[in-house]
Amino acid sequence: MATNLIKKGALTLEDNTISIFDHKGYIDGKYWVMNVFAGLFAKVAPAPVHGDISEIINQDIVDGNFEKIERVLISPNVAVRMYLEGMINRNHIKEAEFFDTKVIFHNISFNTTDGNKLIDVEVIERPENTITTIDEMGKIV
Repeated sequence: MATNLIKKGALTLEDNTISIFDHKGYIDGKYWVMNVFAGLFAKVAPAPVHGDISEIINQDIVDGNFEKIERVLISPNVAVRMYLEGMINRNHIKEAEFFDTKVIFHNISFNTTDGNKLIDVEVIERPENTITTIDEMGKIV
């Protein structure tokens, strides 16, 4: 029986295994274990996404568009990687908003060229882009 279970909508965190929209992952020693398809799992070298996301935010800063950013929109696979990397933690999960088609994590910390920024992150099941910034109308910044 799981000692640490959080289940809300499309997200489950059981002990240290996260599942979001059927994308799963956990840490096994120095490797990440992630489902690749059809319930098959593979051990992979850690693949942090913080730098990729910060690069997109930094480009918005350079373009003078930072104030337009409402959220960072990501895929479930990126959300799993953010959890494994430590960017999303139990507290973020407990405080998240859950809907049928999306999960919103609040105040995720990103290091940018303009200092540390706290930005909400929205996970949707099948985004057009793996990582993008969106404005309050849901349009790409």
